[in-house]
Amino acid sequence: ASAFYDRGVLRARSGDSSGALEDFDRAIALDDEQPDFHCYRAAMLESSDRVPEAVVALDRAIELDPLRHANYYLMRGRCRLALEDAAGALPDLTRATELAPEDPLPPILFAQAHVRLGDVEAALADLEAALRRNPDSPEALVLRGLVRDDRGDRIGARADLARALELDPSLPESGRIAETLRRIDEELGKR
Repeated sequence: ASAFYDRGVLRARSGDSSGALEDFDRAIALDDEQPDFHCYRAAMLESSDRVPEAVVALDRAIELDPLRHANYYLMRGRCRLALEDAAGALPDLTRATELAPEDPLPPILFAQAHVRLGDVEAALADLEAALRRNPDSPEALVLRGLVRDDRGDRIGARADLARALELDPSLPESGRIAETLRRIDEELGKR
């Protein structure tokens, strides 16, 4: 089982997701009691857009070792967000934060969940926490900028979005950010 797992890790690192998934499946068939086998399998499933299956794999990893890894909970929370289950993501993100209080990612995922649930104030508090941990987090700046824009704070939104693009011009949503900045500039110019 360990040999398949080890080879799966190497394949995953080299970008061979399907080969890695085959190896993790073989490792699990031989030894279903190793949480890391299930976690790596979940990562490959998530990267292959097989998110519901990833949640099941993470359920098993957590069942086997509920106290060990914040990453298991963080991944499952992220998967639940991808499945539009923001309320279901919150307990996982809470547990991830309890296990790894300094991890900068949970507050960003909390903010995404709170935005989807319509709790903008909680989302802004989450983003402030994320930016205290990492003031140069493009992800947190983008999300805070979009929330500020939705709330009508054009100056704050513009500052956050421009800073995010300055930090990482290759952000996946850079086109949307640039368009939002153009719109904000036009609106601010009209005042």
